[in-house]
Amino acid sequence: MINDEAYEKIITQEYAYWLILAEWDYYVTAGKKENGITGNGEFTIGTPLEIESQLPLGHKLYKNYVEKIFSIPNKANMVSLFP
Repeated sequence: MINDEAYEKIITQEYAYWLILAEWDYYVTAGKKENGITGNGEFTIGTPLEIESQLPLGHKLYKNYVEKIFSIPNKANMVSLFP
């Protein structure tokens, strides 16, 4: 499956999801943080500082593109929508 186009799209989508969740520092809010790490088994780094230091290209992608079109949702609103 690795060379399959659908697989590549899914991997890209998953990377974007976890990257944005980490850049927003929302792992706890989303209930996706595992004990002992800031992220989880699928994406182990879960804070903006870790993204910036350990995935500088991902951080640059977020700053140059994602941050310009998405705003961080209010944590209280997110918790009320998805308790």
